[in-house]
Amino acid sequence: MGFLLRVGLLRGVCGGALLIGVVVSCAAHTLWAPGPVLDEWNQDGGRADGSAAVVGGPLPPLRLRWRASVGRAPLGAALLAGSAVLQGTVRSELVALGRQSGQRLGRLRFGQPLLGAPALWEDLVLVACAEPDAALHAVDRRTGRTVWYRRGVFAAPLAVVDTVVLAATAEGTLLAMDVRTGARLWSVELGGRAWTGAAAAAGMVFAGTAAGHLTAVDLQQGEVRWRTQLGRGAVRTRPLATGDLVCVATASGAIVAVDMATGQERWCTELGALPAPGLAARGNTIVAGAADRQLHGVDADTGVQRWACATEGVIVATPAVGSTAAYCGSTDGHLYVVDLVSGQLRERHRLDAPVIAPITLTQDMVFVVSERGTVYAFGAE
Repeated sequence: MGFLLRVGLLRGVCGGALLIGVVVSCAAHTLWAPGPVLDEWNQDGGRADGSAAVVGGPLPPLRLRWRASVGRAPLGAALLAGSAVLQGTVRSELVALGRQSGQRLGRLRFGQPLLGAPALWEDLVLVACAEPDAALHAVDRRTGRTVWYRRGVFAAPLAVVDTVVLAATAEGTLLAMDVRTGARLWSVELGGRAWTGAAAAAGMVFAGTAAGHLTAVDLQQGEVRWRTQLGRGAVRTRPLATGDLVCVATASGAIVAVDMATGQERWCTELGALPAPGLAARGNTIVAGAADRQLHGVDADTGVQRWACATEGVIVATPAVGSTAAYCGSTDGHLYVVDLVSGQLRERHRLDAPVIAPITLTQDMVFVVSERGTVYAFGAE
């Protein structure tokens, strides 16, 4: 049985953040199962660098291990917490499923609409709620109690690196907070709205804006290292840090790579179609889905497009990549498995509805959720 969180404001301050009161109506361990959260798929893109990649990944042919309904269309990708899979929904709740069985473990329901995909850090669930009391909440998933709370409209995906949570406000401010207390560490004005969220690598944080800027900020000090005007329209994807590059795709249909240390442009490749809101990278291959119904593979060193694999629908979900394969969903209601080197279609699997949420990947499992709210777990045969 699930439990209901009823959120009411209390007077008080904790680490610079307002506190909220929580009424738990049922079992306390609804979103908890044994096992660690760190170094798993605990946020958009899997890790703070936005690469959406793992070492390994199940090799084709795949078979369906289980399927389970979370009752509503998904909000963000499935997140992994020990032996549990946590799926956000448009019903303003998180549903916990057993990773190996798909058995429902419980749910955490909020009294307000959720603005974006949640993130995890150890036993904390980080989630942004909408108006009238828009705020970022950190909730203990073992007890259902709110640890800290910060007001603001945080519509972009969250990023967690070490003990820092990175959140972009609707006004265009990048805010770094201590994930344990909610205390503000620093803030930077980005010069535009950062709807796609931030990424972090090599001691720096990267964020793109609707005004077409890409900014690098020192993770510890909050000082701007560089800011580049890309000149190709709004930044459409969360930045991807790979090697010594930072890559984004823009609303004009271009993938742009800049030098991580200086912000100088290295190369630009035109996809010719609106990209999905996230890139993926493994080795020297960058993978991007697009509205032209194709999954594109681009050489990270040169920007040359190596391959394109056609699907029967628009790709609006962020793909994921393993050591040898790329995995993506499509609005045609299929999961596609594509060879990472050649771009050849290895196989596809029919689902019950279109796929808009990002793919989640582990060394031995692929998780994909349809717009009907059905979570599918695939593994190697």
